[in-house]
Amino acid sequence: MAHGSALFVVLFGIVIISFSAFAIVNPDFMRRAVGYWVTPARLAVATALRLSLGAALLIVAVDARLPAVARGLGVLTIFGGLIIPVLGVQRIEALAKRRIAGSDLSQRVWGAIAGAFGALMIYAVT
Repeated sequence: MAHGSALFVVLFGIVIISFSAFAIVNPDFMRRAVGYWVTPARLAVATALRLSLGAALLIVAVDARLPAVARGLGVLTIFGGLIIPVLGVQRIEALAKRRIAGSDLSQRVWGAIAGAFGALMIYAVT
């Protein structure tokens, strides 16, 4: 079971890194990506993805290269998933608008942070 979870984490990390590269090269991509998720149905999907990724990180932490990091990322990711329904669509929409209104530099910085998160996930579990 942990093997499948590790594959899930690695594939998810690759997706994060790929999206981050697009965001760094084209900041409008980041703006569109952030805006895309702000609907009730998509936020439900985002919640499920975060909870699944967090659970997978906790499962693979036992055999991970960096178990404490994998556990920490798992807990943070689960928290991020749980906070979505607590905040609600209106608050998340307001947060998204602020992110979208940010400068190209801020979009690139957020892209780089997300890419580092994806890379750290992959490194921690492989």
